[in-house]
Amino acid sequence: QLRLKATAYSTIYALKHHIRTHTGERPYECKFCGDRFLRPTTLKSHQRRHTGERPYGCDICGKRFIQHSSMTTHMKLNHMDKTIQCPHCDKKYARQTDLNTHLLSHTGDKPYSCQLCPSRFVRQANLNKHMNQQHAEKLM
Repeated sequence: QLRLKATAYSTIYALKHHIRTHTGERPYECKFCGDRFLRPTTLKSHQRRHTGERPYGCDICGKRFIQHSSMTTHMKLNHMDKTIQCPHCDKKYARQTDLNTHLLSHTGDKPYSCQLCPSRFVRQANLNKHMNQQHAEKLM
């Protein structure tokens, strides 16, 4: 059963992509490993992991990246002024999202909880690591 909602799409590509999220269709296949993807751009980025291609380089330190967004994040974290001050301590951040995560260290809040044990985490990445290390056999 497919329920429709009234949503406008600016291009036919955007509509096709949206429909594929519901149908599970992943028409773009990696020639190296067989993984399949929703978008050709995601496939291209994935294939760079196989080929080692890193087309985006930091102009300041020369570090290279698979995705432009990774280079932009690197620039913000490593080379931009850290002007966003924590109101509770001396730490400063270049991005508001990093300050928001840091603020959890002051409140003690751990919003990411494991569904298989009582463990809780400040960051989603830490929960993912926990799941892979502690519960890998249950995830298979």
